[in-house]
Amino acid sequence: MMHRSTFDEKKVATLKNNLAQGLTKDDIIIKRGTDSVGNTTKVFILDSSNSIRDYQGRLYVNSMEEALNPDGSINTDVLGEVICIAVEYYFMTPGATKKNFPDMYKIVEETLYG
Repeated sequence: MMHRSTFDEKKVATLKNNLAQGLTKDDIIIKRGTDSVGNTTKVFILDSSNSIRDYQGRLYVNSMEEALNPDGSINTDVLGEVICIAVEYYFMTPGATKKNFPDMYKIVEETLYG
């Protein structure tokens, strides 16, 4: 039987809020990317000092407006790479992740090992 782990949604929301805390549209970088069929597209990335690397701040939106809440804060619902990057770094560099990103380390460890 295969065990399926699920991350605690409240803890994930807390991590996302921590990444976006106090940030605005001025903290969103727009880069050019290429999708799987070769089309050029805009990629929106939240430039947060609390992220492990840039890609963790990837905002899955097509426009700046979609990246923001009505009050101008960051729409954390569209942050799609917070956990996958945390898991990747948990296994690649566990010591550094535990030291530098303890909240992310803890949520991955709790989910994997109870």
